[in-house]
Amino acid sequence: MLILTARKKCDETYPVCSSCRARNEQCCWRSAPSEKTIHSVDDALAVAPVGLRPSYSLDPDASKYNGFVDSSVTVVSRTHTSFPGDILRNRISPRPAEPQDLLNDPSINDFFDSYYPWPQNGPENKPLRGRDQMPYEYPMDEFLWSTPSVPPPLSPVPFLDPLGRSFINYFQSKVVNMVTVGMEKNNYLIHTYYKLMQQPAIAYALAAWGGYYLRGSADDDHVKFHLNQSLRCIKTFVSSRHTFDQHDNLLLLSFYMILLAIRVCTGDVHNWKVMHNKAREVIVNAGGIERFCNDLNRSNDIKFLLSSFQYHDVMSSSCSKHGTVFSLDEYQKIFPDDDDVKLFGVDPLQGCNQQVYLLLGELMSIKAQVYSTLHYLDVLISEGARDNYHSLKMANMRFIEDKLSSIEPTLLSLRPNKIQLDMTESEYELHEMVCQLYILVCRLYSCTYIKQIPPKSYEIQRLLVETTRYVDELIDTKMNIILCFPLLMCGISSVGKFDREMMEMRFIRLAPTPIANMNKALAITKEAWKRNPNGDFVIDWADICQEFNWEFSPC
Repeated sequence: MLILTARKKCDETYPVCSSCRARNEQCCWRSAPSEKTIHSVDDALAVAPVGLRPSYSLDPDASKYNGFVDSSVTVVSRTHTSFPGDILRNRISPRPAEPQDLLNDPSINDFFDSYYPWPQNGPENKPLRGRDQMPYEYPMDEFLWSTPSVPPPLSPVPFLDPLGRSFINYFQSKVVNMVTVGMEKNNYLIHTYYKLMQQPAIAYALAAWGGYYLRGSADDDHVKFHLNQSLRCIKTFVSSRHTFDQHDNLLLLSFYMILLAIRVCTGDVHNWKVMHNKAREVIVNAGGIERFCNDLNRSNDIKFLLSSFQYHDVMSSSCSKHGTVFSLDEYQKIFPDDDDVKLFGVDPLQGCNQQVYLLLGELMSIKAQVYSTLHYLDVLISEGARDNYHSLKMANMRFIEDKLSSIEPTLLSLRPNKIQLDMTESEYELHEMVCQLYILVCRLYSCTYIKQIPPKSYEIQRLLVETTRYVDELIDTKMNIILCFPLLMCGISSVGKFDREMMEMRFIRLAPTPIANMNKALAITKEAWKRNPNGDFVIDWADICQEFNWEFSPC
């Protein structure tokens, strides 16, 4: 025990005291601090480490809030204009500021590259895991082959302090329902991440996610502390391994998807994409989507993580510029047949409408290929090589016609997948409205960016009227968290002064939703209006993002 041999008084901050943290030494405790039942902020403060206790008296009015870690608190409305952190912000003294916010550091790529010495031996040398090969070798293996019907209570996490555990509880009881469109009984944000909670990197990351909503700010020192701890823990995890088996890859993919989700929730336009790229590396190192699924016995956990990756791939400005990271055929391998879909249930992010999002991604990939061809034709003209210009241009048009003729009938016939559903009629109607909304969004995207029809045209305005009708029906429902991209497409398609004023009011109305991306979507829309005041031209929202130096995720 370094503290004892150095004859220094320990401040008893658990799990690492301040002195050991400053010296970057391992902190050894004789035993973990005793647990105490916590029902309120005052209980949490009473057992909090010294650095977390307030040096001032608590506001007596704030003591009415006893839901600090109590999961019985009334669920916060999706359109609530303030966070519970507004009440709690001054109840706990600030944690000493972190030297840096690692995830927001400009050198984040160097940070990860230095921490992840990926093996060069490739996926073929990684041992396979499955029910038959290695049954239940890891503590989490049994969970991988089971699908609990209700979210289990989160188990104690001894290495988190009381505030961190309160963040975890808030994530479980509130956040998972705020940021998803699925049903609570099969919410994989609970089922999947619960199984990995004993990994410090996952626990600290989930604590940061819950803390962001509970404290009301991503800049809160307590939130940054837990986020930075998760990054340090994943560094330790990776540096201790020379090769990565599929369970290691599952843990890494979970970690990246949690950090990605945190950044998207905070409205980040840079580092969420860093997380997405690192997740892609994990999938590639695991042998690709199909092998990753098969090696983990096609568990619902790996299917959730991969479908979450696919969702954020499609819903990104880079996809609209360059197409999807993996092809539509690759993504289809996550759910190759109805049995897989039925076993999985309702996706927390895509609901019962994954096929609509996949077709949207396909349209984005077509648009990227079309734009690349048009750019090549412009280069030919500028270089005076005009001999093949007309034949190439005609070939590009035939490509567009063939692709759209195969996609459009499929798109118009889509409906929510009923085999996924175990819900009331009213819940099904919501998912059906989302499906119809995104079908219209796909048609709007196709007409605007592939057929190059300007906003002021009759066809675009007709689609705009139909699309905004569904937006208005969903704006006061729990589905309002998926309205950012539809509003963005509607906003860019709006021409008249009244239409644009009404569209801006919709953006403002949805600004308080839990996913903090509406303000940036409105900024993109206003820039498009500025460049195209009369709707005479096609303005690419992804070009605006690129000029703003944004990697925007309109999830």
